[in-house]
Amino acid sequence: MAERWSPRPGRLADVLVCLGLLFASLTFTVEQVLEHEKLSPIDEYQYIDNYAKVLDQGIVRQGEETGLTARRMIVCNGLRLDDAPLNAEACRADDAGGIFALGGGTTGDLYTPIYFFTTRVVAQPFEWAGADLVQGGRLAGGIWLAAGAIVLYLALRRAGTPPALAGAAGLLTIGSLPAYWANTYISTDAPAILAGSLALLLAVEGRSGRLRPLLLLAPVASVMTLVKVQNLVGFVAAGLYLVALAAYDARRSDPGGGRVRRWLLDRRSLAAVTAVVTAVGAQGAWLWVRSRLAVGPSPDDGVGGPFAWTALLAESSSFLQRTAMGALPPPVTGVYSEPLFVIGLAVTLGGVVGLALAQGVPVRDRLLALSAGAVAIVAAPALALSVVVSEGEHFTLPWRYGMSLLPWMIGCCALLADGSSRTVRRSAVVLGLVAFGLSLLLGEG
Repeated sequence: MAERWSPRPGRLADVLVCLGLLFASLTFTVEQVLEHEKLSPIDEYQYIDNYAKVLDQGIVRQGEETGLTARRMIVCNGLRLDDAPLNAEACRADDAGGIFALGGGTTGDLYTPIYFFTTRVVAQPFEWAGADLVQGGRLAGGIWLAAGAIVLYLALRRAGTPPALAGAAGLLTIGSLPAYWANTYISTDAPAILAGSLALLLAVEGRSGRLRPLLLLAPVASVMTLVKVQNLVGFVAAGLYLVALAAYDARRSDPGGGRVRRWLLDRRSLAAVTAVVTAVGAQGAWLWVRSRLAVGPSPDDGVGGPFAWTALLAESSSFLQRTAMGALPPPVTGVYSEPLFVIGLAVTLGGVVGLALAQGVPVRDRLLALSAGAVAIVAAPALALSVVVSEGEHFTLPWRYGMSLLPWMIGCCALLADGSSRTVRRSAVVLGLVAFGLSLLLGEG
């Protein structure tokens, strides 16, 4: 269990660790991006289309066709896991061959332009240094990743974790399979770690009732949900955590109505509910705007199917057990993926379960683990059910949809560790370095 360290002393150490996390993130991203030859099968074709269009037209409209930039990329570079030979003749053609996935349509209209515009801006220094359009966007994923790891570090420091353990948690986040798929390709999953880390930081800052982080929770949750709706999962965990803390503290009030009233009127409860409702409302407003701007129907991606209630039970294990796996099974990225996944699973699942059940854990830390675990179990069925309600069909949710919970899970492991033990601190750093080293050895097969 982490020793309760003060976050203020050791600011030089904090700065140095944050700079180290920035360097590690950029090293990881640059090394992997330069090895990528094909497009990621995790919708990068669609994301490149939005990315290429965002400065010219802003919003990609429902029903419009994929642009030439994305078409050339998939024809000339190919799609990872697709072993079909490249069509050199189509690559040379002015229209890049004229035959494309989804009948030439796009599903990128689902997303607001926030991620794509921000990434284009962040990518400019990489393009000035010689990267092409797509490489620049992929390299910008390193900045998203660094921001997420650094905010996680700050959150853990605020929670009382010593620099060595908090830094090791950041390294484990950077050297993870989810980061590989989300942050070395152009992907709307790139901000997910940052979203989860921000949710954790604001929850930790606001758990004592401090007003500023509680006021920030709703706007930050709304913006990150507008980046990608699945980012809401991390803020639901923050909301549940704050409500649980308010309920625990309300037990000291008078029995009966006094306790309930204090719980409901606690600023933490109010901030939590407001954040979730506001974020859902923001997403609803975006869907309304999207429908008004539509120029046609969305293409059928062929992934949906009939709904069965038993499917929700199967979904309940998706995030808790598989978030550390990333977008695809580990063998896809080579032999070093298996030990990296084992480390990730031990840290994430072990951290949540261990912190929730260990003896002598402070209540505020135990509730954090219980909140993260409960949301990990419930979020996937809830998201699946929302798809059924809105689209009328069911599809198995990708594990990456729970990615904003990754900082919470790794953070639980850091809080569980004994920060007063030099051996534990050194072991954590070694584990983080091993995971980071393994992540540099990942590849396209």
